[in-house]
Amino acid sequence: MERIIEDRKYLDLKECTMSRLRESELDELKNRLTAQNGQSIFGRGSSQYWTKAYQYSYDYAERRSEEWPSLPKLRAAVRNRVPIELPFVTEREEAMIKRLLLFGGVTPLFTEDELAAADSLVKRLWCSCVLRDNGQLFVRLADALIKPMLAAVADNSYHELRARMFAFSATLHSMVYLHGMLYAEPVIANLTERLVPDHDETHIRLLYRYLKAEFDYCLDSQGNLVLIHPGLIHPERMLASISNAKYQATDYTREMIIGGMSELLKEESAAEEILRSELGFALQPGYNPGTMVNDVKFLIKQGATHEQLSSLISEKLAVRMTPQIEAALKRAETDTVRWQSSVTRRLN
Repeated sequence: MERIIEDRKYLDLKECTMSRLRESELDELKNRLTAQNGQSIFGRGSSQYWTKAYQYSYDYAERRSEEWPSLPKLRAAVRNRVPIELPFVTEREEAMIKRLLLFGGVTPLFTEDELAAADSLVKRLWCSCVLRDNGQLFVRLADALIKPMLAAVADNSYHELRARMFAFSATLHSMVYLHGMLYAEPVIANLTERLVPDHDETHIRLLYRYLKAEFDYCLDSQGNLVLIHPGLIHPERMLASISNAKYQATDYTREMIIGGMSELLKEESAAEEILRSELGFALQPGYNPGTMVNDVKFLIKQGATHEQLSSLISEKLAVRMTPQIEAALKRAETDTVRWQSSVTRRLN
């Protein structure tokens, strides 16, 4: 989802851990979906209430004119685009679509991890989202799109393209982990060259939609899309350090790329395991050692000081800071690979 970076410039470091950022973003996402209240461009009554759905959509964000399409024209465009757009959805969107097709077009959201997929399907104008009286969010697929989607999924070319998308997505996630951020423009160029050599402007738009659905992102000062790791607190600092350059280094070994896919590099693994083990029975009830270690790791990658990290851990301990935990933290600081050296400075 889009990161409004200015909102976090002055937050306390303890409010900027990866787990806390994610919790805040999921709350915001749920509120936005709830506010949609079943708005759709399809179905009975939609002719009076479709404008809210359109204003929330990718189509509205991508428009080149202030003039709005007519409702029939918008419906036709969305319906006709399904076979082209469906291969370029995220894995979670695809899983939700399959569930919708299997269960007659309606499904509840079972976990918070599904919120981003639901949000993107609503923005594609394929689905609507409504909050039931029991407090559970439900997603509904437009009836007019069920047949086109079933036909598209039955085509062999769909599955071939999805397999290539899956492999490329894993590499992209690895690169975002290794860099902390990636400009989208060279990613799109690579995607179109490898996946759709005969691409046109529509394919490019759909790939941008995919990146926005799959990754956290922000915009630089020129409005360029930048993919960011969910643990990155201050994207504006890293953007300033690379002076809006579109180039990202690619001198990574195969081992590093594989490690980036699991977000655990070989040189980081031993230190993480030791710190997780030391925190295992020392944290207050309700705190997870794995989550705590992840929070610490991504703060280290951005230049947090030892004092800041020690204070963060101490507040969540059920006991006093022990020499063993202190030693494990120092080893993590030594072994963790930083994001760009130009931004590894004190986080204020």
